[in-house]
Amino acid sequence: MLTIFKGQISSLEQYMERTFKSYVSQYLRKHYPDESSKLSELEIHKLVDKGILKAKKYEIDDRNSVKQFLEYMLCLGEDFDIKPADKWILHCLNMRGVSGFEKMKELQLQVPLKSNQ
Repeated sequence: MLTIFKGQISSLEQYMERTFKSYVSQYLRKHYPDESSKLSELEIHKLVDKGILKAKKYEIDDRNSVKQFLEYMLCLGEDFDIKPADKWILHCLNMRGVSGFEKMKELQLQVPLKSNQ
């Protein structure tokens, strides 16, 4: 029998989080070069960190949906979710009983983003 200790699980989770953050940073650079070129490496990493926390607040936690949330942050601004002119976005993100995938799907229907790749 294989025994996995809490410390090992924690290390694996940290590794997976770092890997995801690195992947998303590279993805944003590749697919949105115009928008991401305005940000230094430190700034894009801060955007990713902030976006992951914001997405979690809206119960968006699967990696693909978090990546999409970050695309919106990059393209529409870090506060795209709370702009007074777009209150429907906040309503969409705050829907209870709706998965993060469904929230992002609805957002994409209303405001499609065009990647450069």
